[in-house]
Amino acid sequence: MAALPKVSIVTPSYNQGDFLRLTIQCVLEQDYPNLEFIIIDGGSTDNTLDVIREFESEIAYWISEPDNGQSHAINKGFAKATGDIHYWLCSDDLLEKGALQYVVAQLQDKKGPQWLVGAANLITKNGTIKGVRTPDVIDENTFLSWANNWIPTQSTFWNKEMWKVAGPFDEQLHFVMDLALWEKMYRVNDPVITDKVLGRYRFHDDAKSISRTDESKKERTAYITQLIDQKIRPFLKDDNQMDVDTFIQDYGKLLEEASDYKAALEEINHHRVFGKLMNIWRSLVYPRFGKI
Repeated sequence: MAALPKVSIVTPSYNQGDFLRLTIQCVLEQDYPNLEFIIIDGGSTDNTLDVIREFESEIAYWISEPDNGQSHAINKGFAKATGDIHYWLCSDDLLEKGALQYVVAQLQDKKGPQWLVGAANLITKNGTIKGVRTPDVIDENTFLSWANNWIPTQSTFWNKEMWKVAGPFDEQLHFVMDLALWEKMYRVNDPVITDKVLGRYRFHDDAKSISRTDESKKERTAYITQLIDQKIRPFLKDDNQMDVDTFIQDYGKLLEEASDYKAALEEINHHRVFGKLMNIWRSLVYPRFGKI
């Protein structure tokens, strides 16, 4: 055990008692001996505390109190963490069996700030697998076109050296704090990318990114516009023919709309019914090209 790196897992939670038991179990069933599991609850009013107390002896630290949002809760957790490798697991998502052993094998011999991105199964509320998210290339375009290039948090790990130089999460962000931190990590070092499925991302109506879509998109557009500003403003100059601020704002909106469109098209193409219909339609309308 002493020779194995300690893995710290932080789970922020708020009124997710219906899913939390499975999340806790998937962590404890990893069969990884040097594990530090931390749960930061935002003062839940459902059965969350009852669920946590069932497993209290196997949880390194937990607390339930009001906080300033998910980013604040995650940062509170990692402030308590003492592990060599860090991982954030939402209270409605899951780890795949054997994920920690695999990640440790990939990262433990690497020096300096490191992070790893794997694949994630996409599951419904009841756990049925509806697809898989497999990042293959991570570059600057990943962050500028986040709607269709997003990195699954359920399969993203980093070491404590990376946290020291890139963390913590931006507590002013409530929807794209992952985008912001992964982009900072990317500027420090390229990630290890694997097609190994390491986690499960649960889609359900109460999920923040789904139930508050408009707010999420607004924050994402603002952050992406900020990235564009940082990258291109040094090459632009205000003159009589171009307002740089307006140009950057418009560019950010257009880039976000294009990314949204591509994401929607990708979802249709991979739908088990509509995807087949789209391919039939393409083969009839564009017989020279067939499937796209």
